[in-house]
Amino acid sequence: MAIKTNKNRKGFALILTVIIILFISISVLSLLHLIFNNALMIGNEEKFIHAQYLTDAGIQDAIANLEKNKDWKPSDWGSNFNGHPGKEYPSDTGNGYNISNFDSTDMPNGNRFIRFTCNGFYKDTEKSIDVVVSVSQRSDGTILVKVISYSD
Repeated sequence: MAIKTNKNRKGFALILTVIIILFISISVLSLLHLIFNNALMIGNEEKFIHAQYLTDAGIQDAIANLEKNKDWKPSDWGSNFNGHPGKEYPSDTGNGYNISNFDSTDMPNGNRFIRFTCNGFYKDTEKSIDVVVSVSQRSDGTILVKVISYSD
């Protein structure tokens, strides 16, 4: 007895193979797209974190200077970065921080309230933080700087 073959099944294996290869190709392309987007997000997060660190460094630098001299102002740094008093760190990298919107109010009790914005720059990313500090001087000459507010 002869084996019967169905004429409708000719080429079925080829069509099934093409469908499987198409499915695998779409899956691989989707995975590559996901990996690429995650790499971009990680790079952006890294730049944001560096900008945040530089902003924090600028705030700490300003506070340290105020603790030495209650009449300090950003122009005392003697250097500018991105159009405002600030510092490039490390040198010749285009990264750094500056102080803008510096506003000082002397109170009748001798305290000084200072509001300023510190901007950190890392590559093409900028992070700004508004800071308000109170500066007072004890009778022994010690200068106290208290951060009153710190906001993005």
